[in-house]
Amino acid sequence: MIETPIMSIKLLLPTLLKYAVTGATGGVIQVGILAWWVEMVFHGDPLKYRGGVILGFCAALAITFTMQKFWTFQSRDYTGAPRQFVLYSLIAMGSLICNERLMFFFVERMGMWYIAAQLITIAIVAGISFMLHYGFTFRSPSSPVDPSR
Repeated sequence: MIETPIMSIKLLLPTLLKYAVTGATGGVIQVGILAWWVEMVFHGDPLKYRGGVILGFCAALAITFTMQKFWTFQSRDYTGAPRQFVLYSLIAMGSLICNERLMFFFVERMGMWYIAAQLITIAIVAGISFMLHYGFTFRSPSSPVDPSR
């Protein structure tokens, strides 16, 4: 049977939804830790946010990696986990840089409203990140990409 692009999208839809839920979970964790850091540790001093940003990013990275590996992409490759974590972290850092650069372009160069710019940027960066994780990070080196996983 010949597979059409629509069939591929239908096969990927559950994985895409899990990817989005995991990403949203990471966002909530990151913002929650930031708020805790500023409000509880530094009693509401908004200038003391940097530690919370770093702690939130690291916690979200560890939790979303675990969720993406075992739930979204259903990777049971335990021996490859260190390699996967390194790839995942590099893609996360690249995503952060792309997010900042795209925001600069849309807001500063195009004059776009920052909220609309962020929503468009999230869609672009998340789409690219998904393809990289799907095709490289959580794929066994010996197996081809399978849209039904």
